[in-house]
Amino acid sequence: MAKFCKNCGNQLIEGDAFCEVCGSPVTSTTEGQNTTQPQPGFVQLNAQYQNNTYSPQPQPKKNNSTLLIVIIVVIAVVVLALGGFILYHFLTGGTGNEPKNQIESQANTHSTYESIPPKHETAESDYEVSESNYETTQSDYEPINTDNNTDSQTPNTLEDPTQEDFGWITGVTSPPFGAEILTESADISGQWKAYLDYSQVGAQEYAVVNIIADSKTARVEWSIRQIDYDGTGFRNGPDKLYYLDGVFDEGYLNATGEIRGDFTVTSFYKLGSKQYALGTMINPSGDTAYVYLVR
Repeated sequence: MAKFCKNCGNQLIEGDAFCEVCGSPVTSTTEGQNTTQPQPGFVQLNAQYQNNTYSPQPQPKKNNSTLLIVIIVVIAVVVLALGGFILYHFLTGGTGNEPKNQIESQANTHSTYESIPPKHETAESDYEVSESNYETTQSDYEPINTDNNTDSQTPNTLEDPTQEDFGWITGVTSPPFGAEILTESADISGQWKAYLDYSQVGAQEYAVVNIIADSKTARVEWSIRQIDYDGTGFRNGPDKLYYLDGVFDEGYLNATGEIRGDFTVTSFYKLGSKQYALGTMINPSGDTAYVYLVR
């Protein structure tokens, strides 16, 4: 016959000394023992209790420190935003515009840009050359070998220059390797054959140039022999002698004249049996020519 715990109603197994559910001791069976089975409802509740043991979970405690951190962060953000807003209005004078010094700087820059003239567009007319560029009047020159000329005149002892005299100029922009550089006034004084190339405007010129130099000063006597004003062909130059005055300093010569313009020689040198010179001429119209001298 099945036995049940008197305390909780759990069915006991033969030989159990204690109830495995409530732990109550099992009393030995006697003749006077109550062997009445527990009520069915009680047994059913007891079975449900065994199969669905309920263990209540502890409720988490509220974390007050997390809430405090969130509040501090929000306050910090608000303070920073307010401080930035106040600083911005302080710098802009409360108008919402840019700082005064920045506005002035931009205004100055804008006015500077406006003052720059537009880029010059080069037209063919900028380089047109006509004989009028070289026309002179009696007051602009002193004739060669004139009796009343008080300046020293050096008679022309050179043949008129030709294209054959300047076959060496192609690609030459400086004295070649091995050339002897001339720096003394005595070495560069005298007559030279000259070729001028106004490549920008298509004009060319052959001339005889006489240089009279000392250790500090220089005079250049210029006689045009052949000239091509516009690329249409050479013609005889005016029978006039043009004067340019300037300085000479250890191989560097610069002389200017009202009619001829600004004449500069940057290199005098000797190679073999000949002497050469390289320079430029800027005429009164602003056109630049490469100048080559040889003798």
